[in-house]
Amino acid sequence: MSLGRTLKSYIFWTYERGSIPYDIMVTLILAFIFITPHLWHYGDQPQLPQQTRKSIVVHTQADGTLIFDIPASRVKAGPSNAVQPQLVHAVQQISGAVTVDRVERVKDSTGHVTGYTLWAHR
Repeated sequence: MSLGRTLKSYIFWTYERGSIPYDIMVTLILAFIFITPHLWHYGDQPQLPQQTRKSIVVHTQADGTLIFDIPASRVKAGPSNAVQPQLVHAVQQISGAVTVDRVERVKDSTGHVTGYTLWAHR
């Protein structure tokens, strides 16, 4: 069998199922599928979570309590007693008038404030 005829048979997939050339073709296809992701880096690696968020996330509990996760970037630095009015203002822009139950600072492993958690109800 000539090389041209062999290539034509592989390209047009003319071999019977279960024959040696058919099995070779299937093996090559499976090898390509399973081996190439390890050889080529397609750039589709999982993204690490961003360190800073810019949006406020709201959770609602069954009793109607609203829990707001507020990033530190939404609050201007200043004395600790000036933080809560800024947090309340940011929350009221989203959900209207609320009564704040409590506020906690969220810190990273180095002790820097990364955000605030605010519990409130209407």
